[in-house]
Amino acid sequence: MGRAHATHEGVQDRPASRRPRERPDTREGTAAALLMLQRTAGNQAVARALAPSPRVVLQRSPFSDWAKKDVASREAAGGLAAEGPLSHFVANAVMFARDNPDKSFKDLASLLFERVALLLRLIGSAPPELEFVDSGALGVFNRVQWKIYINRDGDNGKLKGKKLSELTAEQLGDAADTIYHEARHSEQFFRIARMLAGKGESEASITATTSIKPDVVTAAKQRPLSGGPDTQKLVEEAEGWYDITAGPYREYKEGIQDLSEPANALLAAGEKIIVATQRGPLKFDLKDAVGKMATGITKVKRAFLHPSTPDSIKRPAFRIVQSHTALTQLLGNLGFAISDNDAVTLADLAGELHTNRMDAYKATAHEADAFAVGGRVSAAVKSKAGGGP
Repeated sequence: MGRAHATHEGVQDRPASRRPRERPDTREGTAAALLMLQRTAGNQAVARALAPSPRVVLQRSPFSDWAKKDVASREAAGGLAAEGPLSHFVANAVMFARDNPDKSFKDLASLLFERVALLLRLIGSAPPELEFVDSGALGVFNRVQWKIYINRDGDNGKLKGKKLSELTAEQLGDAADTIYHEARHSEQFFRIARMLAGKGESEASITATTSIKPDVVTAAKQRPLSGGPDTQKLVEEAEGWYDITAGPYREYKEGIQDLSEPANALLAAGEKIIVATQRGPLKFDLKDAVGKMATGITKVKRAFLHPSTPDSIKRPAFRIVQSHTALTQLLGNLGFAISDNDAVTLADLAGELHTNRMDAYKATAHEADAFAVGGRVSAAVKSKAGGGP
């Protein structure tokens, strides 16, 4: 017979022909059983049998606790960096991939974007729009357009034609990380605009200074952020993000970005020169890449030499300049014929310069924050998708 079901009044249906059976009195049988247990297994066994059943403790969801708070409290808890929204996002990523093995990466990205857009609304931040593209990196946030651009085929097309069931735990974690990372950038810039509004800046001034889309600035002006017992940390974070993206250290950040493509070209040429039989032509590839670094290096040098630049910028800037100088000097001293030792040294210096640039990029205030938050997402997704705790 099928299971009983609830009616629209919430009362469980029962067959009318059956009367409830009376429960038999089992007290006498229980006493006899306990006496037998005592005789055969001892008093400790009886004590265990009489002990109350352990209580089932239902764990409270970090997300439900966070979502019950008001908007200001959700943001004060860290916004997207709080455990509540982050764990909710991770759970959605893992469950969608498990429940939809035949779906594509684009399907997953669409779902995750919807989830993170909801989370942004819950902290009073303006969600960006989503636009899929056919090339490039997995995801990029653009504050001018207020959009997150996602490659429909994954990072540089590496997931093209793949079903979610074919993605490794690492690929799934990296995808979730990137989308959350870029959404965190949108939260950062919206808070920067609110911080500037709290300092009395006009919409026109905020737009001109930050390049944030005007209608987003208008929304930020409606929620100005000023320092106070519950908001001072939020203001200080926003000030740090502002300083590196639109304030006094903006040129340094631009310099690091200017170095990106030539540093990649430098690394590729350095890897080739070790195994090449004709190394002379590759020397010119290295020189060409180093030459294209001139603008970026000039900006980084200015930041390093400025007396008011903080050590958090001076140290990575110095390492970039040092690597660039050593590589330039070695290239200037080499002839057309390059020995094995010199080829190894060139490759090492090219790799060192590439690493130092990337480290400097990740150390900037807004990127350090986004990489930390995204890294937590990645680790959690990889653990859960890979069968971890």
